[in-house]
Amino acid sequence: MKSLVTYPCLDFDCPKGRQCFLNTTTGLAECMCRPSCKKHLNPVCGSDGILYDNHCELHRSACITGHHISIMHGVTCARATTAMPPMPPITPVASTTMAAKKVVTEEENLKASTASPMEDVRTEPASSSADDEEPEVPTNDVITRNCSTADYLEFKSEVLTHYRQQFRNPADEVNPSLPPMTLKFLISFLFNHLDTDKDDIISMDELKDALTSDGLQYFSGECSMEDFMKADRNEDNRLSAPELYDVFGIQPISITEELKRKRMNGKVGTNLVLSCDLETNYKFRIIWERNGAQITEKNDFEGINVYHSDDRLYIVNIQVIHIGEYTCYAAAYPNVRQVVMVTVEVPPSVAMCPHNQLTARGSSAKVKCYAEGVPTPKKSWFRIRIHWTSEEKYQLDDLLKIRLLQSSLMIHHIDYADTGIFDCLATNEAGTQSASASVFIRDSSSSSDFNSNNIYYFFHKSGIQVVDPDTCAFQESFHADLQLPDENGALCKVNKTTGERECNWGSAVTVKNRYIYATQPMEYRILVVDLRLGENIEVIKTDKLPVALTYISHLDSIWIEGWRNKNRLTGLHGVKVIRSASEPPPHYTIHLEPSGNHFDAVESVHIPAEQMTGQGEMHYGYLIHRDQQGLSKIDLRSLTHEGRVNLRDYDCHPNSVAFVAIGGYVIVNCDATDGEQERQLFVDYVTNEVICVNEGVQGQIYVTPDGRYVISVDRAEQHIQVQKVTDDGQIKTDFQVSTNLHISDLGFYPTMSSHAYDLIATSRNREEAIYINLETGKVEMISGMHEPISENDWKWDSHNRKIAPSGFFGPYMVSPSADHVIILNGQYRRLHCDVDHLVNANVFAWVGLC
Repeated sequence: MKSLVTYPCLDFDCPKGRQCFLNTTTGLAECMCRPSCKKHLNPVCGSDGILYDNHCELHRSACITGHHISIMHGVTCARATTAMPPMPPITPVASTTMAAKKVVTEEENLKASTASPMEDVRTEPASSSADDEEPEVPTNDVITRNCSTADYLEFKSEVLTHYRQQFRNPADEVNPSLPPMTLKFLISFLFNHLDTDKDDIISMDELKDALTSDGLQYFSGECSMEDFMKADRNEDNRLSAPELYDVFGIQPISITEELKRKRMNGKVGTNLVLSCDLETNYKFRIIWERNGAQITEKNDFEGINVYHSDDRLYIVNIQVIHIGEYTCYAAAYPNVRQVVMVTVEVPPSVAMCPHNQLTARGSSAKVKCYAEGVPTPKKSWFRIRIHWTSEEKYQLDDLLKIRLLQSSLMIHHIDYADTGIFDCLATNEAGTQSASASVFIRDSSSSSDFNSNNIYYFFHKSGIQVVDPDTCAFQESFHADLQLPDENGALCKVNKTTGERECNWGSAVTVKNRYIYATQPMEYRILVVDLRLGENIEVIKTDKLPVALTYISHLDSIWIEGWRNKNRLTGLHGVKVIRSASEPPPHYTIHLEPSGNHFDAVESVHIPAEQMTGQGEMHYGYLIHRDQQGLSKIDLRSLTHEGRVNLRDYDCHPNSVAFVAIGGYVIVNCDATDGEQERQLFVDYVTNEVICVNEGVQGQIYVTPDGRYVISVDRAEQHIQVQKVTDDGQIKTDFQVSTNLHISDLGFYPTMSSHAYDLIATSRNREEAIYINLETGKVEMISGMHEPISENDWKWDSHNRKIAPSGFFGPYMVSPSADHVIILNGQYRRLHCDVDHLVNANVFAWVGLC
């Protein structure tokens, strides 16, 4: 079998004006001057003053003469084309071209080796070489150039060498200790030199003038100063200083290492100005981002404004939602950035309970103090200029018999000398605030204290029952046959199967200790109980099943989620609002602005709760729509749609939404998709953009009332994930608890210790609950909870066993069972009392003065 051998010239490149030949003696490829060029007309003027027929002839002449010949642009040649110099005799080399694709057999190779070295074995090229591929000259005599990347780099190098010599300071040679001229410094000189009319811009004419005036026409043949216009970003056919820097790969903008990240702190309610500390001598358009989303074009965006006159970012009336990471950079140079971490301080707010106490001589009195702020305030106590610090976990004063535990003060065996005004003082970096409470001894004719009306209203199968949690005694009762005003019938309807009156309830909220609003979905109505007038009940009729209520205290409005039918999985929902909810009746419902020209497209409603006094007003709520990958953003005042949070890129249909005020987070849990588990997204409340995926966390989302902990309940995997919110708005995973309890609901117990809340979780199908210390992760089981309500008897959501505290200062947590109500002592995590004969009491409301 014959082997095949290819010519070495097939993979051998030669400079312009030269051609590859095969030396038949050595068998190696060598570059020699071209013997001829393809005949075509594309006139080009050489630096030797000769007008050549084309580029190939110019480069061939340079090779033969051994002199460098450049292409002269915009110059008229003095001499016409002359006869080419004679070709030097070709040495023992056989010619070919890369395009010949000639294959030689062993027999041919053998013949070539025995033939005379002078034998001409070249073949005609199948196509012309790169030097021959010149376009024909246009009829308007404009010469088309081909400035390749390699030529362009060579030309720029020659330009820099030329101007470095031209701008050389003779003093540099005298004083060699002076630093060398940097490339950035050289380009700044070059810009000033080329800008002859001093208008801070380089025109095409100025580039052409420099080509001849500075003798640049003798440089690399295919490129010229006109090619610098490749850096003309805005396509105005002119070069700015930054664009000239781009030509030579120099960034005219920088930032020192210590300023790449900085921290700025503001006080809530004040204004904050962020400056961009990028270093440059030129005016660039500055872009600002918040948590990775651009906000430059969104003026007056939740109080954030960027003015192009000074490129600074202004935050007006700064709130805790503004905490976050802000980034600035020049639009043309996005890789040079400064990050500004904004934190916000909130002065302390202080609450005490009870405000006034009358207690018997020799008994005990307890005063509680709660303080919040950012950073978390430190508390101390005063009485008659006597000071106790709450930094000590336990302190006993024998004279006053006072026991101090973090946020409470206990007086044992009280006597007249122990009475008076007690002050709780809270201090942090943003300020100081205090509150007072009085403790006095009562005589036998005085009432026990000023704050006796701390009670629960339980809405159960047979009516409404009021219970005092201290004594677990019944107080007022509203029976099922109670007749409502204005011919609205009885409190509860007659069950056609049993013949007995049975109540159905969906939700209840307390409004400023004046009214309780409670829904009766199957009666298509909301009942309003006047807490000052007892049985005076107002009836508000609705056109749908009113299921869930949310009260917005700063707007004094109630949002009603109504269902078209009792199947929450298939029925479409609508939203109505009651305004001035704390004002005297009558009260009316109004529709939310329709979505897609109809009102019934809502799956669930999510409204931020106030998590801290002084946090600032949150203006928006969110709606989940069925089968839509996103959230509708609603103005809570105007009841209008204000945009949409698009979650399509994350293939996310939300099923749970929660809010964190510190940092302005909207946390969204997404439905599981084919082959994928549920997952959570962090959305920026300010920009509506997804910040990140909450990796490894999924499930229904709960947030403690103070916004300091985020708890995710993964019912599928039986996990409770706890994450902590820091003062600078970072959400960090703290710990995870695994349980087989089958969680129904979470309630938060006010600890009154170094952290504000712990949690207690109830079970859907077991007679137990679980307690979790959110600071330490300690877990305890609570037994004796009785059998929970059947899921068939509670159809409105998945929480068939709800749980809630007795206000912020109360020690109790309540949760219903099938035919009991369990009242827990949250401090000791044990059963306080068991109230029987209350069936399916899964709707309840707390009424208390503190």
